[in-house]
Amino acid sequence: MDSVRASLKPVYREPLLYNGFTNDSNALTSSNTRGYENQFHTEALIHKNSIGEAFRSKGEVQVSELLLNRKVEYVYEPKLSLPDGIVYPDFEIKLPGSTQSKYIEYCGMLENDSYLERTIKKIRSYLRGGKKIGRDVLFFFEDGDNGMDLQLIRRDLESFL
Repeated sequence: MDSVRASLKPVYREPLLYNGFTNDSNALTSSNTRGYENQFHTEALIHKNSIGEAFRSKGEVQVSELLLNRKVEYVYEPKLSLPDGIVYPDFEIKLPGSTQSKYIEYCGMLENDSYLERTIKKIRSYLRGGKKIGRDVLFFFEDGDNGMDLQLIRRDLESFL
């Protein structure tokens, strides 16, 4: 099996242009130019979006692509201080004309008990920090049985923005 895996070639594609976004790091204001604050398991940053940014999950890549498509600037896993401690939201976005940040969390391993416990703790931290679910922070949930539905993610993201 290892020899089969070793013989597989990775899939490459040219970066897409998203209304002015390119793979030129000088043109971006997302995580690649602002630094990466979360140092937890950086080796897990193996999935890339169309402009070459690295993410932990394919779901996060999909969210980043939707944000890029809408020309919404974001920061990936910024440091956020809440009363219960530090969290690293998957995405921080600021909408034009607003000084308030919004956050997006993609929770994709809910079948894992320790991951689920960390997710519940994170939700409580947001709530104790005065963040309203659906207004200040948007959660996407995926478990091992149901997969990801990009149409639902797009719909919920549109409402959130």
